[in-house]
Amino acid sequence: MKSMMKRNTFREIKKSFGRYFAILAIIALGVALFSGLKITHSADVYLKDLQFYDYRLVSTLGFTEENVEALAEKEDVRAAEGAISAEILYKDAGENERVIKMHSITEKVNKLKLVAGEMPQSADECVVDSALFSEDAIGSKLVLSENNTTDDLDKFAYKEYTITGLVQSPCYIQFERGNTSIGNGRISGFAYILKDGFAVDYDTEIYIKFDEDYDIYSDEYDSYMDAKEADWEAYTKEQADIRYEKIVKDAQDELDEKKEELEEKRAEAEAELESAKQQLTDGE
Repeated sequence: MKSMMKRNTFREIKKSFGRYFAILAIIALGVALFSGLKITHSADVYLKDLQFYDYRLVSTLGFTEENVEALAEKEDVRAAEGAISAEILYKDAGENERVIKMHSITEKVNKLKLVAGEMPQSADECVVDSALFSEDAIGSKLVLSENNTTDDLDKFAYKEYTITGLVQSPCYIQFERGNTSIGNGRISGFAYILKDGFAVDYDTEIYIKFDEDYDIYSDEYDSYMDAKEADWEAYTKEQADIRYEKIVKDAQDELDEKKEELEEKRAEAEAELESAKQQLTDGE
C-alpha cells in the first residue's frame, strides 16, 4: 500500500514538475524571509542591549579625555567614551604566530557579553574571543610575540596577559574578524584589557552612542544618521585640531624649558670660569 502511494506521488510530481518546483520555491522563499526577519530582530535586540556605537571617531594623533568630554556635551549624545585598540602578534597554544586585536574595555558603549569566566580585575589580565578560544584557555597566558616591532610592543604595559574569561563583542557580529597589515594579513580574534594594560597616554578612538533606539537597517535610522554626518565631521575635525595644537604647545613648552636650563647652565659655567680666572690672578 505504501509502495503504491510512493509510486503515485512520484508519478504526479513527474507529470507536473514545473508546478511542484514553483510551490517548493515559494515555500523556500517564505522560510528564508521569515528567518531573515527573525535574525534581524535578534541582532537588533542584541546590539541595543550592548549599546553598540553609532559613530567611531579616529585621529592619527589620538584623543584626550578633554576631547571626549567636549563631544559628550553635543546634542543627542547618550554616551561618549574614549578607547584604545592595537593589533599585535601573539603565540597560540601550538607556538604559532597569529594576529589578535586588543581593545580597552568600555563601560557605556560596546558592552561585552561574558560567556565564561570573569572580567579582568588587574591590568595584566584579559578576556578573549569566545569564537577563537575555548574555556580551557581560562587561566592560561596570552603571550605577545617577540617578533613584533618595538613600536608595537611599546603600546602594551605587559608582554603577557592572563586570560580570565571568554566574551562576545557587538563590534564582532560576523565570523570574519578583519584584515591587518601585520602577520599573515588576517586578524584571528580579539581580546579586551583594562586601559592600564596599554602603555599609551591617549585614546586611539572615541565611540559615540546617540540617544535614539531606531531599528538597525531601518529607513528611520539611516535618515537620522545622514542628518548627523556633516556636523560630526566638523566636531571631529575641531577636536583633532585641538589635540594637534596641544601637542605642538607641549613640545614648544618642553623646548623652551630646555633652552632655559641651557642658559642657566651656561651662566653657571661662565661664572665658574670667571671665578677660576680671578683665583688664578690672585695666586699670581
